[in-house]
Amino acid sequence: MAGVCPKLQVIDGILVSTNIDLETLRSALNYKPRLDDVFLCVYPKSGTTWAQVILYTLTHDGEAFDNNMAEYFACTPSLELIGERGINSMHRPYVIKTHLPLNRVPYDEKAKYVCVIRNPKDVCVSFYYFTLKMIDREPDKASFDTFFEEFISGNVFFGDYFEHLKAAWQLKDDVNVFLISYEEMKHDLPTVIRRLAQFLNIELNNTLLERVVTYSSFGYMKERYDKAYLAQARTTLADELSTLPRPISKKHLENSDKCELVRKGTVGSWTSEMSEEQSQRLDKIFVEKTKDMHGLDKFFLPQEK
Repeated sequence: MAGVCPKLQVIDGILVSTNIDLETLRSALNYKPRLDDVFLCVYPKSGTTWAQVILYTLTHDGEAFDNNMAEYFACTPSLELIGERGINSMHRPYVIKTHLPLNRVPYDEKAKYVCVIRNPKDVCVSFYYFTLKMIDREPDKASFDTFFEEFISGNVFFGDYFEHLKAAWQLKDDVNVFLISYEEMKHDLPTVIRRLAQFLNIELNNTLLERVVTYSSFGYMKERYDKAYLAQARTTLADELSTLPRPISKKHLENSDKCELVRKGTVGSWTSEMSEEQSQRLDKIFVEKTKDMHGLDKFFLPQEK
């Protein structure tokens, strides 16, 4: 059976979609961070959109993302999709999103890096459904089995999950790196927000905390995020003369209707898709690949309340 992932290409050692422009990606890799830059570094389907909404609300005094989607677009650039020129046109304060492994993200000790990791089984399943939406295909056992093999071999967008995990883990003790897991966010979001605010030197009062919790809740995002994002993408594309910056390339904006960015938002949903044999195989790979990452297990232990 043919692979599930759309066509891939390798640019400077990074496995990416053929929709990514070579010069734009190379520009992104050569970007020179500013002292007040904040990067959000997340492997695909590990909580990127959720963390992005939290950071936007924190850095914009509690404003909901859908209160002004044009401004949200202008403050949530995707590094590898718009490159240095695109980043320089964005509105500050912004948070630069990237799916690149942390060891390939432009690094400066004065910039800050927020990294979110997630249990690979849930990542695999979420990535599968995201990919199916992109290729307009219904889920079935055969296609999941195929995607599972692609995932564990690293033959998916942005490559091997464990290479990303290793890159983040190696820098987790740097004072300008904040490492958190999707599972910890589900377990106790207010505590995570407090820690993030402290990391970013943001004064957090009860009102701001309540707004961040509300606007980043699954219910709020599920009802509003994808619809608001698609509407703004269409508005941005329709206005060719607009000077508002785009968070992603025009080509990717045109495909916004093929993306579901907020799907289930749960911990442990992999059990409904993954066979016991597949689960055990991934467990074995996980143990082997993370044997030198002492303490990693505590990031994935908390369970959803």
